[in-house]
Amino acid sequence: DAQLQVILMLSVGVMVTAVLYPGVHAAAKHFLRSKKYAMFLCHHKEGGGSLARWFKMLVQEQVDVPVFLDSDCLEDLENVFDIVKTETKALVILMTCHTLSRMWCAGEIVSAWMNQINVVPVACEDYVPVSDPFLESLRSIWAPGQLHTLAESGISLEKILSVYRQLRKVRTIKFDRTASPTLHRDAVDRTIRRAMAQGNTAVERSGGRRRAGTAFRPDSPLDIMVVSAPKDAEAIV
Repeated sequence: DAQLQVILMLSVGVMVTAVLYPGVHAAAKHFLRSKKYAMFLCHHKEGGGSLARWFKMLVQEQVDVPVFLDSDCLEDLENVFDIVKTETKALVILMTCHTLSRMWCAGEIVSAWMNQINVVPVACEDYVPVSDPFLESLRSIWAPGQLHTLAESGISLEKILSVYRQLRKVRTIKFDRTASPTLHRDAVDRTIRRAMAQGNTAVERSGGRRRAGTAFRPDSPLDIMVVSAPKDAEAIV
């Protein structure tokens, strides 16, 4: 009888394992798989579209990693918050004067923060640090439709205010768009290191490799001269 009980218990154990293993294996595989983007560039399109393009070029000049920029992935824009939550290792916030007041940027930042995604703030020359009056102004800056879009992704105004209060405690990386390309590259290098250093080691875990031979040479001949408005930071970059 004892042997029969053992055989029955083993049989039941094998059957349970056979039923549960595929689901457990699939869940583990999904959890452990590598994320698609090493970095996600959060930016204000009108005030930092050119900046974001330049920043992405500088990142990929230094390391061989995938970087999300919305203008390159137009088919994914409806799922942008999900991309931050599930497909991104580090959110880089390109902070110009209007970034934090843009509804989409707020949603991206909260999505990253609430899901323990590494957040790296990059402060441009026109960025104004978050103040209590600014936080209070957010209560009236977005239309009901915009708040509804955020709410559909579980993002409330109170969550945004809470995350922004915590965000102002995070050390920023300075990026002056009027500075030289050499200083821009230094700022990008610091950004990459920050993205690698905390919780989600963005470049390190994505297998990113440092590129060689891409140093900027200010004395090298230029084939094209670009003329821009010297007081417009977007035009300069």
